[in-house]
Amino acid sequence: MIAIWGLYMIAVSGPTVPLVATEVVQEHGPRAYGLVNSALGAGTVIGGLLALRLRPRRMLRAGAIALVGFGAFPASVGAGLGVPAMAAGAAVAGVGMAFWSVM
Repeated sequence: MIAIWGLYMIAVSGPTVPLVATEVVQEHGPRAYGLVNSALGAGTVIGGLLALRLRPRRMLRAGAIALVGFGAFPASVGAGLGVPAMAAGAAVAGVGMAFWSVM
């Protein structure tokens, strides 16, 4: 699990952060990037609270399925959607990441 997570951080999360930041700031400005990151933070709070409340039978499987939601953030940015849609994608990504982290 540690090796898989390390590979994920190097191959996916590491490149995603600067690429998303560059794309959002160039297209919509730094305020939009702040709003989108705020939505990501709100999503992590919601995901953490859900994970504390729910007790899935197979925690690792539930966390891995929730982590698929992370793709909503870079997908919404890559699709060239507006700021509200990117914020929604970021919130979904935050929920998935936090749920995974707790599980």
